Amino acid sequence: MEGLNALRDEVYRLRLKRKRLLQEVQAARVKKLAPTLAQRMLRQQQQQRQQHLTDLPVDLTKLAEAGERRVLDRLSSAYRLTGKTTFPGLDHSVGIRLETFFNGKYHESFYVMLREDRQKPGKLVVSRHTLPSFIPLGQLAQQLLDVDLNVK
Repeated sequence: MEGLNALRDEVYRLRLKRKRLLQEVQAARVKKLAPTLAQRMLRQQQQQRQQHLTDLPVDLTKLAEAGERRVLDRLSSAYRLTGKTTFPGLDHSVGIRLETFFNGKYHESFYVMLREDRQKPGKLVVSRHTLPSFIPLGQLAQQLLDVDLNVK
């Protein structure tokens, strides 16, 4: 009977030892695999970020363009406050916009379109305008535009 109890104690100790060794093996595996798992997870996160970043330039470009348009609109509004702005025309002309405003509100806008004179290259002429007829545009144009643009 005493021999049987000794065997049972031995079996019990061996089972405990087996359990401890299995835990050590498992801990060693985790220790060995943890960096690999962590690296794999980091790689996956980096790939997801990279994918997200490759999708971003289109969005960033759109945002940048929208922001640039807002800045240009604000700048244009600021220039309009001076009452005089210029802009490129469709037919290689230059437009001048003259604004009238009162009490913080814009009223009429008048336009003068200038182009290079075909008979006298280097000189500007008024091609179109929306100024009122009481303004002596012919005299003003002769006085102000009779300048050779090619002179340095």
